[in-house]
Amino acid sequence: MGKVYLIGTGPGNSGLLTSMAIEILKKADVVVYDHLINPEIMNELKSGCKRIYVGKRPYKSTVRQNQINKVLIDSASKFNLVARLKGGDPFLFGRGGEEAEVLFAHKIEYELIPGISSLTGVPEYAGIPLTHREVSHGIIVATGHNVENLNIPVLENKLKDTYTLVIFMGSKHLDMIRNKLILMGFDKNTSMAVVENGTYPHQKVYTGTLEKINYEYNEYPALLIIGKVVEYYGKFGVKNRNFKKILIFYEIEKIDDDFLNSNFSVLNIRYSDIYYNKIDKKTISGRNIVINHRYLKHFFNFLRENHIDLRNPGDIITDKPECLEKYGIFSHADLSNYTVKDDDILVGIDGHQDSINMMTRKCIEINDYIIDLIEQSDYLIFADESYKMIGQIESLLKFKKIFIYGHQGNEYNSTFYIKDISDFLSNIRGD
Repeated sequence: MGKVYLIGTGPGNSGLLTSMAIEILKKADVVVYDHLINPEIMNELKSGCKRIYVGKRPYKSTVRQNQINKVLIDSASKFNLVARLKGGDPFLFGRGGEEAEVLFAHKIEYELIPGISSLTGVPEYAGIPLTHREVSHGIIVATGHNVENLNIPVLENKLKDTYTLVIFMGSKHLDMIRNKLILMGFDKNTSMAVVENGTYPHQKVYTGTLEKINYEYNEYPALLIIGKVVEYYGKFGVKNRNFKKILIFYEIEKIDDDFLNSNFSVLNIRYSDIYYNKIDKKTISGRNIVINHRYLKHFFNFLRENHIDLRNPGDIITDKPECLEKYGIFSHADLSNYTVKDDDILVGIDGHQDSINMMTRKCIEINDYIIDLIEQSDYLIFADESYKMIGQIESLLKFKKIFIYGHQGNEYNSTFYIKDISDFLSNIRGD
């Protein structure tokens, strides 16, 4: 029986993931993840880690909690290390307590990895202190799913101004919640904020009062903050910016997108996982390795994990021989001057049908999680071999500007082929 880690992934921004969580993710054999998990967190997974999506979309038919519990029990019976990813912190409106109970009842070993809760992380990113000695001495936290049973204690009028009220999952029922609070005796001029996509670059903060706030519901995650502390947003908060959202699919290594980040909200998704085929020391001995340079790291990891001496295989032939130098190999052949042979071992390239492929690439599943990310993006960039997934999702790409990086061809209409990020910026200038 394996061990399950209930991991809090924080409020959204992947930089807020704890180092302990990253350490577990890199070792996980299977990951069970929710709908609001930042996709860049998934890039920490080792190649070959099984992914199980159990997302709950707002107000739509989704996976029930008892089904998720069964997935955790089943995963623990099949894998050594199970990572259960939950947004924010597992024990704050994350049903982490329910899942821990199930694991305990089935005598499954588990460990809790706390995460930064949206309760604190989102208001802080918005520049709203939940407590402040001058105006707020405490916090009341509630959920807004069921307005009739809004679990907010009745406070004396003199205390209503001294607490900050934070409501999770209440944006759809915002008008009903505002009216309910006013009926409970809260002043209609009480300041309030709705923070949408908290901690992401494209975060939006809407401010107003219980009587009037200019916010229109959509399915983006949002937190409601009510109380005098909201007034500090004007002093501490970063004003909303109209970031364009870019979704980048890549195959092995992320492309260099650093200088995009100041003007765009960028998310990177690893398009495929790499699985090692059953190849032993005897099979590899004396045979040439013909390898795409992007797979070199995986190849040398394979040798290390299987205790295979670098002198065991024959020559290493790659399309970028200079990349071998960082591994201490200075005598190398260039793939452009080499003819692939039947007994060569191939890594990440197409070759003779009789050749042995050391690694297999498996593409990620196109589920509701990926579809939502595509639909919410302004631009999509497909790097390297990831362009091959376009055929699976063409119906989702209408009215999107599509770019293919690192590949030249004419397979797809209304698609721009770019050689680098500056080429991309030139193409979108004026949008």
